[in-house]
Amino acid sequence: MSGQFIVGMQLHPQQSTKAIRLRCGVFIHVHIPKDIVPKYKNIFKEGKVYAIRSFLCITNFFKYKTSSYRYLIKFKHDTLVKEYKRVNFPKTMFCFKSFEAILSKQGIDEKVLIDVIGRIVEIYSPLEKTIAGKKSRLIDFVLEDSCKKQIKCTLWDEHVDQVTPYFHSVANDPVIVLIQLCRPKFMDNGEVRICSSFGATQLFFSHSCKEFRELRSSYNSDHTPLRCIDSESRLSDTYLGRAARANDVLITSIQDIYSKKQLGEYWVAGRIVDVESLSDWHYISCKSNSCRRKVAADGGMMYCGGCKSSWHEGVVRYRVIIRVADQTGDAPMLLWDRECAELVGVLAGDLKAKYPKGNKCIPPELGCLRDMSMLFRVAMKKEQNRELLFFFHSPKDL
Repeated sequence: MSGQFIVGMQLHPQQSTKAIRLRCGVFIHVHIPKDIVPKYKNIFKEGKVYAIRSFLCITNFFKYKTSSYRYLIKFKHDTLVKEYKRVNFPKTMFCFKSFEAILSKQGIDEKVLIDVIGRIVEIYSPLEKTIAGKKSRLIDFVLEDSCKKQIKCTLWDEHVDQVTPYFHSVANDPVIVLIQLCRPKFMDNGEVRICSSFGATQLFFSHSCKEFRELRSSYNSDHTPLRCIDSESRLSDTYLGRAARANDVLITSIQDIYSKKQLGEYWVAGRIVDVESLSDWHYISCKSNSCRRKVAADGGMMYCGGCKSSWHEGVVRYRVIIRVADQTGDAPMLLWDRECAELVGVLAGDLKAKYPKGNKCIPPELGCLRDMSMLFRVAMKKEQNRELLFFFHSPKDL
């Protein structure tokens, strides 16, 4: 391009006398202020090419960006737009990232939206969640590329209806989906996932682009059928810590955690089927709130090996092993003092004082834990006996 036109990479705030030719919605972010949207909303058609003149070039201020380029185009009241019909203009509509690059995080920025394409090989039932007082919907599925690499995906709200028809449908042909402007999510356990990004994300189950045609033609008649899973638990997110704090609470099934054997934190949707602790449902801890380790009798005192302190007496705290199950399996979870006291409604010291003689079974008050259904935020750790044990952190009502 020469003369009055410049290419996208030449954009700069001080470059205000040139025009630009572009294909709508590809590599340059365009921002149209809401007060002038009516002027332009019927002009742009996806897939068409336009010449744009008299615009501002400003630093891209959005948190999630559609382009890694530093600047964006901002329309003014006098910005001119005209369709460009010369046939020699590049026709590339998407900027695909390979599954290999996404999974290895090569050239992937968590704040830059990307395009992906793959075959849906596993899909979970849609769910509704109340997040920060607002009802939201989501659906999880697994995408696979032609090299059998897989990525887990979560779509929210308005995108759910586009995927739902394929849940429990009889699909003989592979279900290929092209996801435009989706967001890579870097999990605290090193995993990378894909999720929708508000209204920017677009889904295509059929498209004329070369990549879509090539992927469809690569599958033969013996491709793996689509697997639909109707379960309260879903593949989703090990959205550990950071995502949970952002209210994006996504859930991992017990079976999935065991099959991966990756130590870390998870959200699990399940029901307490029993209390496995008997007489060992409590322990005597250090009186320091910052320590809370188990103390041992030593010369008439209670000694804490953690903070090296001695006390005349310790504090009775809960340490209850429960068995939690979802529709994929079950696992033992260790319920600590604060969470157990909240669920039972009685402090461990008060409960022990109520049964001073003790017995070989749990107090009836702990029996109320059975059949409770909730979201468990757990940490999976490997003990010396090599059994996988989940340490319960905090509940949320289902």
